[in-house]
Amino acid sequence: MGRRRDQRKSLVLPVRVSGTDINGNPFSQTCCTLDLNPKGAKLCGVRCLTAKGDIVNLQYKTSRAPFEVVWVGEARSARDGQLGLRAIDPRKNFWGFDIDYNPVDDFVISSQPPGQRDTKSSSGAAW
Repeated sequence: MGRRRDQRKSLVLPVRVSGTDINGNPFSQTCCTLDLNPKGAKLCGVRCLTAKGDIVNLQYKTSRAPFEVVWVGEARSARDGQLGLRAIDPRKNFWGFDIDYNPVDDFVISSQPPGQRDTKSSSGAAW
């Protein structure tokens, strides 16, 4: 078992992150999530200088909340520009939707040649 406490959902959403950088300057920029869960998110495309333990504000649509920076991607690495965030109040449904970690996948690959309908689909739907 890994070190993660919660499962994550790979989902790219546009967000705005704002706060104060390590030089004391205010910043606000748009970026995207790479994955998320009800208690946090991994962001990419963050170009402001932040440090572990900093508090930043995250906005998704009309939802705004403070998050703690729990890790910062190392400069000039594959994680450059990435931040790991943890919600200050994890009870709040920041994202505004339920995160489905295990969606039902009843897709069946047809063994029929192209142009013929597969009537043995597990879902019963004929596409």
